[in-house]
Amino acid sequence: FRINDTSGASQFSTSDDVDGTPFLDAGAAEQLIIDTTETTNEAFTGQLGFRYFKFVNRFTFSTDFRVFSGINFQDSFGTTYTETTIYGPTPPIAEDADVTNFIVNETGRIYTRNDEFFLGFDVRGELSYQLTKMLSVRAGFQLIDIERGLWRGGNNIGQLTGGRNDQDFLMVGGTFGATLNY
Repeated sequence: FRINDTSGASQFSTSDDVDGTPFLDAGAAEQLIIDTTETTNEAFTGQLGFRYFKFVNRFTFSTDFRVFSGINFQDSFGTTYTETTIYGPTPPIAEDADVTNFIVNETGRIYTRNDEFFLGFDVRGELSYQLTKMLSVRAGFQLIDIERGLWRGGNNIGQLTGGRNDQDFLMVGGTFGATLNY
């Protein structure tokens, strides 16, 4: 299966942040840093599991349990944008403030690739009720847990974002349906 992750972080600084020390020697200035990453996980796995069915009157209980393991081919593309505005001799708060310099830097798309061992399990449970000879309704749940081997959060290229390439991931959901036999 394939899991894609998009992440981003931003940081805004002014020349008199925190301790009053300008981050540039230019005086009044503002800086915006934006880190964005797109990460793709393509896992090729084998699975081993079992199914169990139990019939009681009009009810049918079924469950599946599967364990899967394999290789995860991971790709990440990251970009860092930095916008710096340097103001002129007038205070930056004034409406007529002069912008003497506006700088935009972009790192370009930085590509990182990795292969990771992948491990997880899938559990499903379902209860079905036979309404008529031809129609039954059912409801259930599913839990997919990836124990390790997933990459989320990007490739650490920027100052703000970055993630590990061996993370876990948990998905829980419900199911509902009808079966028509004719």
